[in-house]
Amino acid sequence: MRSAVESGMHSTGGITTMATTGLAAGTTMFKAFNKVSMGEVGVRHKRDGTHHTKGSKIGQPYGIKGPGIYPVIPFFHSYKTIHIRDRTTALPEIQFNCEQWQMKLNASTTWNVREDGDNPWRAMYRAENLHELTDNVTGICVAGLGKVVSTKTRKELTDRRAIFHETEESCREDLSYYGAALRRVNIIAMTETIGEMIRQSGHSTTPLLGAVAVSPEVRQEFITRQGDAPDLHIVS
Repeated sequence: MRSAVESGMHSTGGITTMATTGLAAGTTMFKAFNKVSMGEVGVRHKRDGTHHTKGSKIGQPYGIKGPGIYPVIPFFHSYKTIHIRDRTTALPEIQFNCEQWQMKLNASTTWNVREDGDNPWRAMYRAENLHELTDNVTGICVAGLGKVVSTKTRKELTDRRAIFHETEESCREDLSYYGAALRRVNIIAMTETIGEMIRQSGHSTTPLLGAVAVSPEVRQEFITRQGDAPDLHIVS
């Protein structure tokens, strides 16, 4: 009886060992392939950090793959993926002067990671992560758009297409460093500031101030301009 029990235990242990071995083998086989989904590009990544693209393969730098399933060597190299679909990012408010008027511009940009050449590699390895990549692209677009609109007349500011093309040209080289490209500039609102309206209105400041709720920030803006307009009075 004891011999039979021990035999059964050895048999059970053998089955467990075989199951564990099979699971490990299956996991290793799974790791031996990486999937790149639609809308993504895979960038070859070595564990030792030597992820630079070298040579070319079918018109693409070696190590950059489109959608598909690719063999890898587990624990040695793999493919990291990055989205190449369009992304829309809100920009911080831009203030600029136009024909002696101070303007505020609210806008967003639509951009993507270019899939040609080594651009996916640039997007992945010239920024620490997607958050930093987005911040860098946003900063470049804010600077470019601000530069463009500050040279426009009030009439020229209505030509949204021209603003996009000039902004894209201004940002192209800097965005290329990160493998990105500007697709659209989406202008949400462009308005004159209250402070500038009051400065331009001359002696009719009291009715204008009485018609709006003056925040502490706007009040401070008025106060700093009293030197330019001695007849400007702040009303409570």
